[in-house]
Amino acid sequence: MIVYDSIEQVDLTLWKFKGHSTLTPPVTLRVYVAGRLYLNAFVSADGTFEFEVNVGNATSPFVEVLDEACLRPEYAYPGQWDLHWYWSQPDASSFRVEQFVGAAWVEKGTVPYYVDGYFTWRTPWLADVTVHQFRVVAITIGGLEALPIPFTAEMVRHPDVPDQNFSYSAGTGKVTVS
Repeated sequence: MIVYDSIEQVDLTLWKFKGHSTLTPPVTLRVYVAGRLYLNAFVSADGTFEFEVNVGNATSPFVEVLDEACLRPEYAYPGQWDLHWYWSQPDASSFRVEQFVGAAWVEKGTVPYYVDGYFTWRTPWLADVTVHQFRVVAITIGGLEALPIPFTAEMVRHPDVPDQNFSYSAGTGKVTVS
């Protein structure tokens, strides 16, 4: 079994993990970030581990450390979407990607036109348990706009790490979690 001794956000994108395994050392560890193998077959002579993970701006990582070869990581739902669309008309010069924020469409990015007609754009980090709307507008070589291609879905992913504070009272022997 893995015990996390500390998880610390070092800066806006860097997290530091420290912990240990309850198995008898040496212990072979595998580290998964968002369901993908990050460190494979890391051997810890004393059963402890310490590593850092760099994630997207202002996001919480979904990290699993496994100490038994038969264990498999949980499926990790990403905090971003990849929008995919096809455009067969060669008159486009680019695509404007917009997100519905508040009560207005806000430009989030631009994708240049490529000959093969298949396009992809990755959203920024999205709030959990929220319906998000995006649209892609083709811009023609002459500057005209085509009808938008809409995208709507609800984001459901592993929730962000909650804010926790621990305090211990030596007089009463109580631990308070808030």
